[in-house]
Amino acid sequence: VKLTAFDLSNDEVVHEYVFPKNVAETFSFFNDLSVTPDGRYVFISDVSFFGKKPSLVVYDMIEGKSRNVLDKHSSVRHEGYVPTTPAKKMRFLGGLVDLLVGIDGLDLSRDGQYIYWAPMGHSGLFRLPVELATDFSASEETLWAAVERVGDKPLSDGIRTDSSGNVYITDIEHSGIYVIPPKGEGYTLIKDSRIRWADGMALAGDGHMYLADSDIPNQMLQSKEHMKKNAPYHIFRFKLLN
Repeated sequence: VKLTAFDLSNDEVVHEYVFPKNVAETFSFFNDLSVTPDGRYVFISDVSFFGKKPSLVVYDMIEGKSRNVLDKHSSVRHEGYVPTTPAKKMRFLGGLVDLLVGIDGLDLSRDGQYIYWAPMGHSGLFRLPVELATDFSASEETLWAAVERVGDKPLSDGIRTDSSGNVYITDIEHSGIYVIPPKGEGYTLIKDSRIRWADGMALAGDGHMYLADSDIPNQMLQSKEHMKKNAPYHIFRFKLLN
């Protein structure tokens, strides 16, 4: 498993790191990532579909070291929920395989104080102070004690934060986006039948949020013919009001 950074002004590789075997374990599946505002630390979700050892990975770009944490904590694991979209229940091979996913979407708060994550098959959104998460001397017991459940959420994929402290969470079962504000109850921001699987999000500098619709029900374990038949696949955008 390798992390590569490119300078987009000249397309040159400016950083490359191969994760050691004790971090990128057998059957690891590194997925979403987020970089601290100072550019030093990278947080990555190890979904570990088949290894069944989901964890939060922390990488220090300056020191060139990494580790995975919380691999046995309930906040990175699923609660047994199998996502069901308007198209299908995410069950495959005649019921032999369910899409049971723990930690997936993650993002840093805009001020870099917290790392947030949302396990797909879990009802909660969680966070951990970055100062503690990037302390490689901190014990697992210390990290476990500091994990905070922020609020309830739908079954989700990607998440994104904004400068007002809101956390946007894709709602994969209801073709929408859910918001957990810094204070008050969570609410549905968008629900649109055109969205087949609300996946990753990116917040642009002009206030637009971009949403990738990966349509996993028509992609995962499907033939090329099936994928072509259900094309095209879309990126949506919407303007934030705050």
